[in-house]
Amino acid sequence: MSAKTYFSKLFDTKTNTSLKPGFTRVPLTDKILYCLCGFCRLLSIGPDRAFKPHGLGIERGSDLLLSKSDVGLALACMKLLCGERRWGESIRFVAEITSEAFINGDVAGALLHNTGSSDSFNLVRGWFRSCQQRHVECNKTLEGVPLENKLELPTRVIYTGSADSGFVRLFETHNSPGRWAALSHCWGDKQPICTTRDNLQKHKEGISLSDLPSTFRDAVAITRSLGLDYLWIDTICIIQRDPEDWKIEAPKMGQVYEHADIVIVAAGASNAYEGCFVNLPSLQLLELPYVKDGIMAGGLFATRETILPRKNVFRPLSDRAWTIQERVLSRRTVYYTAEGIWWNCRHFGATCFRHDGVSFEDIQLTPRHQSWSGLLTQYLSCALSVPTDNLQAIEGIARRMAPQRPDRYYHGCWMNDLPEQLLWYGKAPRSPELMNRPSWSWSSTGMGKRVFLDERTLKILINLSGPFKPYAANGLRVRSFVYAPVRLAKPKKIDYSLKMELNTLVGSVQGDPHVVVRQDGNLVVKPKEDEDEIPNDLVYLILNDKDNTVGVAVMDDTSWLSQKINMSSELSLILLACAPNWKWLRDRPVASDQMNLYYCLLTLKRRVGQKLHCRIGFAVVYSRAYAEQAIAQDIILV
Repeated sequence: MSAKTYFSKLFDTKTNTSLKPGFTRVPLTDKILYCLCGFCRLLSIGPDRAFKPHGLGIERGSDLLLSKSDVGLALACMKLLCGERRWGESIRFVAEITSEAFINGDVAGALLHNTGSSDSFNLVRGWFRSCQQRHVECNKTLEGVPLENKLELPTRVIYTGSADSGFVRLFETHNSPGRWAALSHCWGDKQPICTTRDNLQKHKEGISLSDLPSTFRDAVAITRSLGLDYLWIDTICIIQRDPEDWKIEAPKMGQVYEHADIVIVAAGASNAYEGCFVNLPSLQLLELPYVKDGIMAGGLFATRETILPRKNVFRPLSDRAWTIQERVLSRRTVYYTAEGIWWNCRHFGATCFRHDGVSFEDIQLTPRHQSWSGLLTQYLSCALSVPTDNLQAIEGIARRMAPQRPDRYYHGCWMNDLPEQLLWYGKAPRSPELMNRPSWSWSSTGMGKRVFLDERTLKILINLSGPFKPYAANGLRVRSFVYAPVRLAKPKKIDYSLKMELNTLVGSVQGDPHVVVRQDGNLVVKPKEDEDEIPNDLVYLILNDKDNTVGVAVMDDTSWLSQKINMSSELSLILLACAPNWKWLRDRPVASDQMNLYYCLLTLKRRVGQKLHCRIGFAVVYSRAYAEQAIAQDIILV
């Protein structure tokens, strides 16, 4: 039996009835092993290691797994699992989108050569229409409110006109209804075409496609191909260098992306001039017959499975903070990257799948179903060109969540989620532009990676403070336990025992060790292996009056040092919550004084003797005797 003969039976219901959702396991017989020889060139590891006929090294009892696509019963790939090692090569199946194999839904992957071809437009249009007709959740807002077929248009949109028109024009909608696409893109270092007060009237009269940068021009073509009349692009639909228009339009941006029928993401372009469309690399293909119900109905192709980079898939765009809001709120999203076209909609949660059937979980989309702290973890790790936009760039999500929460959104935090949303650490420089923000809020700091308490810790967290109440314009009034004065010291010697002790404390925040010792002897805190280091000058030991270490503090930045404060009288610990020590939960020996971990804010009194406290860092105390010396007080965080 040849490979072609064997694989022609995959979709023939008269000869094969075993194709089921998930994985279909087929024991490898001598005949099947023989037929796999036709895939020798696809399974080649590289130019220096040719695949040998019958040379898979497959043992008896090995399996052939036929993997179905995440989007239905369509065959996505075949994986050879070799004996007890459970290791093997994978082959992906693709077909022309006009073929019977693809139209019938038997093959998940589409064979494309260029992401701007007519086949590519037809593929995206098919995804779009299928989602509109079948996915109920994709026709609702994030809070579950059904949306009408035509919604109130944004203040301004681009009227795309007919498919053969060489012009578009800016249209002031006056709240008229309609359907539109929205573009998510990187501005980059090259300023794209913008609408200003000076050229507003000219843009309303018409804009030549030749005057648009490639990304905008490609977005117009995609919008037209989907049968939509309008396109929203921020640089053209918001009047630039006009603070009044920005003040009006910025709060609406979340609704613009959520109410759009689809969001077009130019994920692979670093600026507006690189465009959406690319030529795709040629694949090494093996043609196979497609037999359906005993009738030869064309063909399909097999190609070697590619290794998908799980990170950087949507970079550079996914590094922009604004795109978190755009992507989380979007009901349907199509991504154009150097590797191909990707689709995601709310029906599939965080799963994105590519035109050839490859799929992966996008961690930046998990905030749709995550806590606010989970969302902030993703958001704050991105870049923002204007520091003062850090609240506005996420405000759209907060507005969408507000109807579902009997709660108040206050300076980037939800009041009912305090103190959890105050307990974070990471490099958090405070720039002059943000000096008017409250120090207790993440919004007072620049963008950078933060580590919040994980879900496991939150489940056993005991609140030691509260209730939290707003005070004046940006303060928080709360009754909590305060320890003052606080003595800090830099580690004089970093030995193995100290390293393990600090790993336990800081690692308890996420459940994994984060404190490491470099070869140069410096202490370093790393939230994750691939994230930026927290330098030694931000990490301090907390000492009791006998100079014993009772905890560790991580400063937000080094600016507090420039104030030349008297550390012995001005520093305080605000004990907000505690939880059992993870070492104790793991049945490891722990001294009775170390049964709990106390999560604190390290603060600096604005004036000696007053109740006003400014946050300067995060701390974990593990000495119960030390924590019990704290005194309950009414304080105000500013």
